[in-house]
Amino acid sequence: MNPARSHSPQLLIENGVGVEAGLFNADAAVTCVESGLANDCLRLMMEPRNRDLESALSNVAEMEAVLNAAGVDRPRLLHGFGATAWPLIEEATRRGYATRAGLEDTFELADGSIARDNTEIVAEAAHMIANILGAS
Repeated sequence: MNPARSHSPQLLIENGVGVEAGLFNADAAVTCVESGLANDCLRLMMEPRNRDLESALSNVAEMEAVLNAAGVDRPRLLHGFGATAWPLIEEATRRGYATRAGLEDTFELADGSIARDNTEIVAEAAHMIANILGAS
């Protein structure tokens, strides 16, 4: 749903339904801010579609710049896809963002082996996050 062309997100929010905004790049962040919905969302999901980590992190920095400049203070979730899935789980944890992991994001575990199922991915992500937080 494009919030710039629809009143549906605002109607949902007004009726107590939590709305999350999925942001793929800075343009999407601008659209979300300009729509007036950014600070009403349950959280903002930064979901860079870049295939390499350097580009994904650059994309995230651009989204953060837009959100920060607009004073958006909603919780943020960061996750990647494919090759960026595991590095962005680590990055999200270091930045204090929520994250997610599952077959929707990657079929591989952090070591590159193929996951048996979603449970294995989630368990590895939880272990990774616990290790990072324990080292902090």
